[in-house]
Amino acid sequence: MRRRGRPSDEQLEKLRRVYEEAEDRALPPMPDTFDARAGYERESLTNQILDAVQHFMNERGITQQHIAAEMGVSDARVSQILSGEQNLTLKTLASVAAALNGHFHVSFDARVNSSGDLVAPRPAEAAVRRVRRSV
Repeated sequence: MRRRGRPSDEQLEKLRRVYEEAEDRALPPMPDTFDARAGYERESLTNQILDAVQHFMNERGITQQHIAAEMGVSDARVSQILSGEQNLTLKTLASVAAALNGHFHVSFDARVNSSGDLVAPRPAEAAVRRVRRSV
């Protein structure tokens, strides 16, 4: 009998295939001017942060009303923050993290090769190793 929580070889293989499929998806071309790259990075960062916050909230059943109450702001203000239409300051992000009783982790990756093209990260092997190590 397999211990609960331990992934099978089949599950590890499925995880590897999912990561490989994600790697095969074409990334948008890297803009060629500084202003365009900066705009690209602003949009990408906003999307990453808001996706992570939404995922965190969904996993824990946390509502915007809960965040508003914790932050001491209106529901409408939280809606503005989570819409992505406003510039997210570090102060605002710190308040959101505190209200969620969570923590942001930031990493910076070199995603552009010598010809200026975006390079997809290669997470498949690392992810499978992390899963195997945690078992």
